[in-house]
Amino acid sequence: MASLTVQNNDIKKKNNNNNDNNKNNNTSINNNNKDNITKINNVNKYRKQLLKWKNDKLNDFKNNKKNIQEKYDRDIDIYDGHLTKKIYNKLLQKVLLIQPSDITNENVTVDLGFCEDEYKGSIKKMIHTHTNKNWVMWDGGHVGGKPIWLNPNKKPSKKQLACNVCGANMLFLLQLYAPIDDEIHKPNAFHRTIYAFCCKNEKCLKKGGPNGFRIIRSQLPRKNDIYPYDEFNDERTIFDNDNEHDTNCLDTFQFKIYEIMSELETDCLKDANAAITDKFKDVIEEQVQRPKKAKEEEEEEEEEEEDVAITQNDIDNVMNAICVSDVKKKLTGDSNSNKSNNTTIVSKSLDKSMTYFHYRIDIAKDQILRYARWQPGEELFCSDTNRPNVLETIPKCPYCNGLRQFEFQIMPQLLSYLNIENVTGPGEIDWGGLYIYTCVNSCGYGGEEYIWCQTPC
Repeated sequence: MASLTVQNNDIKKKNNNNNDNNKNNNTSINNNNKDNITKINNVNKYRKQLLKWKNDKLNDFKNNKKNIQEKYDRDIDIYDGHLTKKIYNKLLQKVLLIQPSDITNENVTVDLGFCEDEYKGSIKKMIHTHTNKNWVMWDGGHVGGKPIWLNPNKKPSKKQLACNVCGANMLFLLQLYAPIDDEIHKPNAFHRTIYAFCCKNEKCLKKGGPNGFRIIRSQLPRKNDIYPYDEFNDERTIFDNDNEHDTNCLDTFQFKIYEIMSELETDCLKDANAAITDKFKDVIEEQVQRPKKAKEEEEEEEEEEEDVAITQNDIDNVMNAICVSDVKKKLTGDSNSNKSNNTTIVSKSLDKSMTYFHYRIDIAKDQILRYARWQPGEELFCSDTNRPNVLETIPKCPYCNGLRQFEFQIMPQLLSYLNIENVTGPGEIDWGGLYIYTCVNSCGYGGEEYIWCQTPC
């Protein structure tokens, strides 16, 4: 995950603009949807004009006007291909104006997290986390299994790992390595990992807000007694076999293990637009390319041929190409997972936050987290209800009295990776979104941070 630098004295000012930003985002979506509909209609009109032009040109060829047959060896198929190519190129220019999604603020960096294939090895031999003392190789984090403590000499207490509602031992969800590359202002956060835990009691989770979930931040300066100060220039692994990462304070059940990989949201958008472009090309070819047949068969089909326009369903099918990102396809080879209805032109019955939620995740629907450290207003809420008022609801850091700001969110898509059906306990684990707010000073050596659960819609 990329390290982000924030000017703390600008945070309050930015927060006051959050509501205006959200309104602008929703207005932008509505305008974009209307604009897309207009562009689709324009494509259909232009296509009809081009097909009529092509039909006239083919009739001119049959009548050999201007001796056109000699230019194409008297082969109507060759001439047909020439016309089709011209139509294809002209129509493509119009179709590519229709974009699947948009990132409203290009100055904001958002990392998306994805689950790799299920990890089957020993968690003690996971090379991208703290069991390997070569910290240069640490990247992302992992879901499920058990936590690998950054500082095994200063583990959370049993009280910190108990549900804040019912007091039961909690389940480990994930950990994320999120260092701060600022040894001058935040020297204690050179190594920094955030851990997320949840209760398995549905009643606790349904309360929403800070209930039923807990967040622990752990960090160390570069110079410490556990990991080497200097970085290695190679990819050697140095496993700490003496360090037992026990989980005595947690529930005995463990979720399936997945390593987390990340990709910039802007890169995902490029991948999505490329996939859209390929799909549009297929639609255009179907619509404008005539099969190579004998002249007599072509003439018969001309009489029976119906003029089928590029429909909204065609556009829907194209938009659904982005429901599974290229990242997921590469990992699983499955192009049929996570199928869903088209969300580009969203139902009017959805609230504004839900509309924007679906609109924004269209480019990579398999994302399990969104990381935008201390960039106010980057929470992606799934509903207008049960949203925190950032200025009033989020408490200050209890250790330094500093502000807490949004750092990342855990998406509901993660639930599809967790073997929650095997969890014993009352009810089912579920959430609409988990939003993590951390101390902007990243003070001390860690402690408990704040999480807000937005319950499912």
